Amino acid sequence: MKKILSIALFCAASASAQTAEFDRVVNQVMDSLTNLTTISRGFQSEVMALEADNQLSGPEVGFEYKWPQQRGVENRWGIELSQEFEWPGIYGARRRAASELRELGANSVELNRQWLRYEVSDRLLQLIEVRQRLELLREAGKNLEQVSQKLTVMLERGQATVLDVRKAEFELLAVKEKIASAEAECNRLRGSVTFGQFIPEGIDLLTDFPAHGLEIPQDSPAEIDAAADAVRSNLQSQVERMKRLPSFSVGYVHDFEEGIHFNGLSVGVKLPDFGSRKSAKAADLEAETAQMKREEARAERNSEIAANIAEAHRLTSLLAEYNKALGQSDYLRLLQKSFDAGQITLTQYLLDQNWYLTTRLDHLALRLRLLRLGTSL
Repeated sequence: MKKILSIALFCAASASAQTAEFDRVVNQVMDSLTNLTTISRGFQSEVMALEADNQLSGPEVGFEYKWPQQRGVENRWGIELSQEFEWPGIYGARRRAASELRELGANSVELNRQWLRYEVSDRLLQLIEVRQRLELLREAGKNLEQVSQKLTVMLERGQATVLDVRKAEFELLAVKEKIASAEAECNRLRGSVTFGQFIPEGIDLLTDFPAHGLEIPQDSPAEIDAAADAVRSNLQSQVERMKRLPSFSVGYVHDFEEGIHFNGLSVGVKLPDFGSRKSAKAADLEAETAQMKREEARAERNSEIAANIAEAHRLTSLLAEYNKALGQSDYLRLLQKSFDAGQITLTQYLLDQNWYLTTRLDHLALRLRLLRLGTSL
């Protein structure tokens, strides 16, 4: 009883250590990635563009000089300094749009951070699954090599046939091909955890799954982008509607005519053209389209979440059956021992090994799938 308790405590401590190391690697990756900075700077550039558009244009300076067609009349000249400005409400609309864009940027960065953490954790889980798959395949390959060597000796003694030796070699080649494929996948996933930016410290120590499942965000990337586009389009629509109002210009005028200097003011009104109405209508349509895309992305995400919950319940029951069937972890050793003792034939050995490998790999894939659905082990 004490031995069983000690083993249970050791397994619990090992799982806790793996979970802590898993979370540490994820945190290290999140602190080092530049993906979120890219998103944040994109929103900053939009805000700066709005603020730049909200500044008054430079003043306009005009000069005119006239000379008469007949003698005895003095030349005339004039200077005008004017400033043009849009309808006052446009500036307020742009200020509100810039403020809302800042808030939208902060919210979008946080939502993308949650999804990015999910992506990093998901790739780490896949990496751990490949490493466990490699461990299992290498164990099977090692046993097959021993069986192949033994068959070679038995062939020399006349206790086995060439067909037996070839059969074992073919099976060994098949396992080696799976090992090579898994190693390539492991190298690919190892680099993809950080989107190719660097290799995090401690990643090679992760060989077992954490105790918790993935923290799956409520909003998908498609919904995040659709929501941001909806806000952008709505803000643009508000600004475009204000552009349908007239703009103004105010200026100072100085003229010199017939030896007399004149000072005065100029006021101009620029009426909007018909194109401004079409621009506002186009902005309204873009806002409506973006809102529809957002609702479609939300409906799709809700459907996906419901399907994942149902699948998690089904796979949890199935995993319990797998755990019961795979109670012994030394099946390959016992199988080889039976073959060495002559209790089973080579054909039976190879068949049983393939059945066991298939079951173990299916069990491993099932554990990974449950963790990716957010279910804790």
